[in-house]
Amino acid sequence: MKGIGLRIDKLKADPARDARQLAEMHPLAQNHQRALSQHGGVADARLAEYRWLLEELRISLFAQELRTPMPVLVKWLYKVWESMQRGVSEKPGISFVDSTNCAKQARRQRVGGGKRSTMMPAFRNHFFMRNLLSSGRVRTAFARAAVAAGAALVATAAFANNVIVLNSAEATLSLIDENTRQVVGTVPTGKEPHHLMPTPDASSLIVANSVSNNLMFVDPKIGAFQRWVQGIEDPYQIDFSPDRKWFVSTGLRLDRLDIYKYDGKNLTVAKRLPLATMPSHIAFTNDSATAFISLQVSGEIAAIDLATQTVKWKMKVGPVPAGVWLTPGDKYLLVGMTGADYVTVVDWRNQKIVKTIHTGKGAHNFRSLVDGKHVAVSNRVASTISIIDEDTLTNVGDIIGLLPGPDDMELSADKKYLWVTFRFAKHVGIIDLADRKLIQTIKVGRSPHGIYFYNRAPVTAPNGA
Repeated sequence: MKGIGLRIDKLKADPARDARQLAEMHPLAQNHQRALSQHGGVADARLAEYRWLLEELRISLFAQELRTPMPVLVKWLYKVWESMQRGVSEKPGISFVDSTNCAKQARRQRVGGGKRSTMMPAFRNHFFMRNLLSSGRVRTAFARAAVAAGAALVATAAFANNVIVLNSAEATLSLIDENTRQVVGTVPTGKEPHHLMPTPDASSLIVANSVSNNLMFVDPKIGAFQRWVQGIEDPYQIDFSPDRKWFVSTGLRLDRLDIYKYDGKNLTVAKRLPLATMPSHIAFTNDSATAFISLQVSGEIAAIDLATQTVKWKMKVGPVPAGVWLTPGDKYLLVGMTGADYVTVVDWRNQKIVKTIHTGKGAHNFRSLVDGKHVAVSNRVASTISIIDEDTLTNVGDIIGLLPGPDDMELSADKKYLWVTFRFAKHVGIIDLADRKLIQTIKVGRSPHGIYFYNRAPVTAPNGA
């Protein structure tokens, strides 16, 4: 009860902090709930003990003044959970067996008497609460406090907006408060998360874990875990067609393109299409008839007919093509040449290269600046970002002074700030577009790649630029 009271007091003073802490522990609590459901109500001692460790984590996060009998950290509980799944014990400071024995000892001393416990108050408070809950008065007070806390948390989550960054070499995502620009949490993912995409209704953000062969759905506003979708093989880049009927996943490792039918909730395989070599990025025509896929090793672009799930044609475009982008009216296809220092302009209807636009070495990925005219392209080797005029098909300026390896980009809702992941520098950066200067960097995990935030500018301008 003290813990709940302290949490509510702090929530009133700083609701954003409470939401961040809730986002940190939410995946752990969901793991526990899923496991309980799978056991079908059958008692499991390890799950019961793990539940008490979750209660200790709540005290550590929301009511530190009460203290805990041992250090309880989010990272440690992830390790404990992993060890439980393997059926072995880990010892990141204290093992699962040690911690559960500690909990058992505290319960015995509290309920059965004997030598006085030297443990700190947190465990004793929990066991005291269990006895008190037989009192109707206490149950009512507890329920009212829980309802108040829950309502406040819902309100907080509604206004939360975390920048979500995928750390592909660490199998985590970093959560950054967009307003304070501080890292507020880290959430485990599957192996090698590279790209992400919101669902068409924006209720979830999908993280593609290429080596784990699955998709992880998270809350697009705060990054809290929602659910897994297993059996999606080698999802490197993912995207939905504009008409929301198709979901496409490139298998960089498998030399394959997987095309799924999408009914607004479920994915059903339509075709697993062999597509060599190293299919990478995706772009769709506005009518959702054609998907363009860059093939990094063969130096080609493939045009895919979505209705028949067949390859319409392939054409050479240059060394190591990566990002693909359609100019307004689907007139031209722009292709970033990561193996060169230019963007190739393709008249895709006639399968001809119109020209090349000099940018910088390692031209890689695109992000519209949503001004009806310009698109940014990251140059991963030159460590610059070029601004391309989509009408004149020229480079109208370079943003320099960046950290190594600029990659994916995201644009703030007011269109003033361009966020970028620095793939080789363990940082993300914020660029003031008015001055075209890097104004801040934020340390994240290893090899940051995809980036997203809910409160962002549209992906394209109304004219398609």
